[in-house]
Amino acid sequence: MDSIQRDEYRLALRMAIEKAWKRRKIGFRVVQPLSGYVEVAPQEKRGQLSLEPTSCVESSCCLGPRIAEQPQILATLRDVTDTVDNAEHKRRSQALNEIRRKPNVPVSRQQCRSLGDAVFAIFAPQDSTILTTNLRDLRPLSEALGKTCKSPSKVLAANTGA
Repeated sequence: MDSIQRDEYRLALRMAIEKAWKRRKIGFRVVQPLSGYVEVAPQEKRGQLSLEPTSCVESSCCLGPRIAEQPQILATLRDVTDTVDNAEHKRRSQALNEIRRKPNVPVSRQQCRSLGDAVFAIFAPQDSTILTTNLRDLRPLSEALGKTCKSPSKVLAANTGA
């Protein structure tokens, strides 16, 4: 029975992942394609789903030069991240400040990872709504740039009348 139940859970999880992968392509568009990242659908390897690649193929951030061209946005986001007391925002603040101070130096992989949600806030179109389950971190960044961010569950509930 345990083996059957395990297989049922695996199948349910696989179906949820594949359904989410297909849904994200419906009604959404890629705003900023990443030249250094190859987007591949989940694939089965040795009985497990693989979500590889999980990182960029380039050593420096392909968005780095575009981010560095916006010193005012970098300063605004740095100011926001400086006011929040958590380790993630502290790393983000350091990365933002370093890019602002040295705009001609390539953005390293580590700095890019540290930017995290700031990338969504920077590159989301002004009239868009950023959907995220991480409102706590992304909302202050997006609001500082005059952008909207909402929870997908709230948007879904509003659109379905639930």
